[in-house]
Amino acid sequence: MIKIAIIEDHELVAEGLRRQIESLGEKFEIVESYPSGEAFLKDLRRNTLPDVCILDLALPGINGAEVLRTVANEFPELRVLVVSGADRPEIAARCISEGAQGFISKGRPGSEFLDALQAVANGKRYIDRNLFDGVITQLSSRQGAEPSFNQLS
Repeated sequence: MIKIAIIEDHELVAEGLRRQIESLGEKFEIVESYPSGEAFLKDLRRNTLPDVCILDLALPGINGAEVLRTVANEFPELRVLVVSGADRPEIAARCISEGAQGFISKGRPGSEFLDALQAVANGKRYIDRNLFDGVITQLSSRQGAEPSFNQLS
């Protein structure tokens, strides 16, 4: 069973993600849903790691970019799927550069979200189909450059 944590501050969105995941059956278990990066990191440091976390970037307090950096540094075995309203290739490329295994825009269909989740859960990478070419261009143009999250809030 693949254990999943959802880090999303909008309850309606978190519930939608939960329902999508539950449609996959018993292969996936949602261990917890967190309304903030702080709550997730605090719990992560005390409990058993989930296999995958679904992470929003626009969180109150510690934003998703900082959560991603912390997870990449302290818990590199935890796979991260960023699900964000920021549907720009440069943001997705930064997330991938900083350690996310996947990135998908909140504007994509639920079926694509499930494809992304299954890919990340199986140890593969996933980039939003609408952003793929732009992300590859961004990553290719930044070879050797230090990635940063300066434009994220």
